[in-house]
Amino acid sequence: MRPLRNVSPSRSPWLWLLLTALLLVLGAAAFACLRARYGWEDLFSVVWHLAQQLSRKRLALALLVSGAVAWVALRWRSAPRAAYVALSAYLAGVLADGAVLLWVEHLGISYGPVLLPLALLAGLRFALALGWRVLAWASRRVGLGLAPWPLLHVAAQWLICLVVLDGFAIEPAQLTLSRVAVRDPYDTGARPVRIVQVTDLHLERANDLTRRLVEMVNGLQPDLIVLTGDYLNSSYAYDPQAVSDLRDWLMALHARYGIYATLGNVDPPELERDYFGGLPVTLLEDRWAYLDVDGHRLAIAGLPMRRSRQHGFDIQHDRRALAALVPAKPVDRFSILLYHSPDLAPEAVEAGFNLYAAGHTHGGQIRLPLYGAVVTSSIYGKRYEMGPYREGGTLIYVSRGIGMEGWLVPRMRLFCPPEIVCYDVGGS
Repeated sequence: MRPLRNVSPSRSPWLWLLLTALLLVLGAAAFACLRARYGWEDLFSVVWHLAQQLSRKRLALALLVSGAVAWVALRWRSAPRAAYVALSAYLAGVLADGAVLLWVEHLGISYGPVLLPLALLAGLRFALALGWRVLAWASRRVGLGLAPWPLLHVAAQWLICLVVLDGFAIEPAQLTLSRVAVRDPYDTGARPVRIVQVTDLHLERANDLTRRLVEMVNGLQPDLIVLTGDYLNSSYAYDPQAVSDLRDWLMALHARYGIYATLGNVDPPELERDYFGGLPVTLLEDRWAYLDVDGHRLAIAGLPMRRSRQHGFDIQHDRRALAALVPAKPVDRFSILLYHSPDLAPEAVEAGFNLYAAGHTHGGQIRLPLYGAVVTSSIYGKRYEMGPYREGGTLIYVSRGIGMEGWLVPRMRLFCPPEIVCYDVGGS
């Protein structure tokens, strides 16, 4: 009889699969218990509660524990030199992330929290370290042998450094201009009307970006400036200094025929007067503005997101508000709809608006090559994620906006620089 071969538990892949499954089950059970006890509804709630408990000491302790665990995992069945190289890359990457996050605040690029994004990035790097080690072990089990895995791990860790540097420090300050030619079906042969759209400013403090923004907008010599919401960062909406900086920024803008604005989803309706009171800005709230601009007849409708904000962002309330405005839409004027989100696009097309200027999606803010926006915060997903869309006789333009979302969202732009939109409305 052939003797049975003993299989060492440390060499059996089934043992590791069982341990992995056990960890997943325990993690799911812990999440379910926390959700039941504290009423955490989703992942954002979990991160929010964890962020409230985060401190320098706790983060330092977590980094020490993760470093120890990473060392044990990297050292397992590998040469000491390889483990040292991999662990050094992990720790150096964490330090580099911290340096970048502190640097962007020092340079005035962003004034967001440091601990939470640092913790999230450290978690990503930790998962990468373990992932490479598991991949190396699995490849050896099937006879492939991922010999240079420490070098691949170092390359991946430093690739994250480049992404962090670009996303947090470089790209948020790369202000771009998009020019869009729009046909006016009622054109009388006059010169084109120049309309400049600025959206999603998400201002935290006046900085070099906001100063360059004023220079670029005024340098275009616009006939009209339209602002489509989200003026202050959601974490700074009630901050007196941020409100003062916003008012100074608005005062610095100049347009021949005025500035027209509407409110976005993070703009508190009760602070409307604090934001715009006494300024040369026409706030369009469920009403029309009719203008004659050098031979062009324009009609601009503005809808705030006040109702949807008050009702859990239920778009039905704003759909009804738009339907109430449509009967007053003139049939002999170039019509423009200003609404923060692209979520009224089908209704705007049906109503026959010539131009629908929106923002809200930030173009995803973080985009992936060949895929685009990871998240758009639109009920239509990626259907209107950014840029121009022509449907029927309506040009829908979804601007990437200027600033970055607050709260739990990283102050980061990746493959998605800030954008000013310049519309030249004229004949064919």
